[in-house]
Amino acid sequence: MKFDEDCVNDYSCIVDTVQKGRKKDYIGAFLFNRPNIDGPYKSYYNRPISFSGSALLRFILSFAGLVVFGVVFLQLWKYAAGLSPLGFISAALSLAFSLMLICFTLIVAPMFGDDTKKILSVTGYIEAGVVFIVGLLGRFDNVYAWCAVNEFIICCFIDIFFIAFLVKLLRERKTTYNVEKDVRCIGYIRVLHASYSHKRGVRYSCRISPIFEYDSDGVPIKLCYDEFSQCWNSNVPLGNTKIHTSDKDIYKVQPDISIRVLTNVVLLVCFTGLTLLSYYVLSVFVI
Repeated sequence: MKFDEDCVNDYSCIVDTVQKGRKKDYIGAFLFNRPNIDGPYKSYYNRPISFSGSALLRFILSFAGLVVFGVVFLQLWKYAAGLSPLGFISAALSLAFSLMLICFTLIVAPMFGDDTKKILSVTGYIEAGVVFIVGLLGRFDNVYAWCAVNEFIICCFIDIFFIAFLVKLLRERKTTYNVEKDVRCIGYIRVLHASYSHKRGVRYSCRISPIFEYDSDGVPIKLCYDEFSQCWNSNVPLGNTKIHTSDKDIYKVQPDISIRVLTNVVLLVCFTGLTLLSYYVLSVFVI
């Protein structure tokens, strides 16, 4: 995105050439300047649920449904524990569990960006449907078999989510941010925000992006990431570096994806291990 020169008038933005500064120094500057929350980078302060009237009502209803079906689930569990085969109790348990997954998806998905929200929503709703269908059609000998099947389903869909997210990141690099450009890092912009928690008091958060510059027909072009990193310091040093931009929009800059790719690969490996473990348990109790 284009670097907005007007951010120097926004007291919540700190522009400097310090790659790794001290957190307490930035908090001090933030407090001294009495931050204004109406600056050009206001959107980077918060990216959680937007609490419009409908969103707030949906959140309350989803949470209430989660509690109700959690109670129903626990009550049905007591009756199901002594039955073999479970029969319609299995379908009732799976219905309650499926509705809990839907409520969880409704609550959690809006907290993410648009692309991640779509992936999480699709996988969550399909997972809920598969859980219910398996519970409706399956004939389980005991509760342990029911648990093993559902654990396997959940682990599989978590793996699918991480695979889809990795594909999205790599696809963006190949299709949207498909031009590698030599630029100069000339500084950093930090956007600070203070939030209050009754238990933890005031907490300070920061989003940061390097400021890049290159010359286009003798005109300096200044850019920063399309999405700021949720850190206090940057891993991009001052001086010459490379960025990935779009061939259709010179102001689009992809944030560093190496950490996100590594994190998703590690989580994918961990949950793949859990999937294999759940399959082993499934083979012992069911197959």
